[in-house]
Amino acid sequence: MKRIGLFLIAVVMVAGMAGCIHGGAVMMKAPSSLERPADNEAIVYFYRNRIFLGDGVSYNVFNGEKPVGILGAGSYIPYRTSAGEHVFMVHSESWSYLKATLAPGQRYYVNAQVYPGIIFARVALLPVTKKTPEDFGKAAARLKDMNPTILNPENEESYMAPRREDVRRALEDFQAGKVKFMTLDPDDHD
Repeated sequence: MKRIGLFLIAVVMVAGMAGCIHGGAVMMKAPSSLERPADNEAIVYFYRNRIFLGDGVSYNVFNGEKPVGILGAGSYIPYRTSAGEHVFMVHSESWSYLKATLAPGQRYYVNAQVYPGIIFARVALLPVTKKTPEDFGKAAARLKDMNPTILNPENEESYMAPRREDVRRALEDFQAGKVKFMTLDPDDHD
């Protein structure tokens, strides 16, 4: 019985290390300061609090068919992109959508909120807006205690290859009006 317990502990440790190695290859550490975007771009800070529920699961975030990165508990992604229209999506047990119109030279905050699911935890992209209880100051302050990460550009294609079809179908569902979504307006910046 003791051998079985030791074997199970070893399996869990090896699986955990494999996950760290894989995640490390796809994501890399980002600068930890809140930067101002260039005049022709916007920065969207996708963040995820540590709340225990689903902390061991990471979520894939996309800008249409382009990968944004992998969002783990207690981390954030400072995503630089062009100003204008975007469809941000995150996947766990199901897809969550955020239709965003970004103004040039502005910063935006999006909370990837985790909820209980049937099999896995669910996640929703909740924008910090002028109408939400969490204001921009609180959102920016939360990031100070989190780990900033960005997608490693050298591994973007290998990251997308197994996900491309699912992401394309999810985006088609959005474009066909088959899904619900949140909105982020141009004036919802800090």
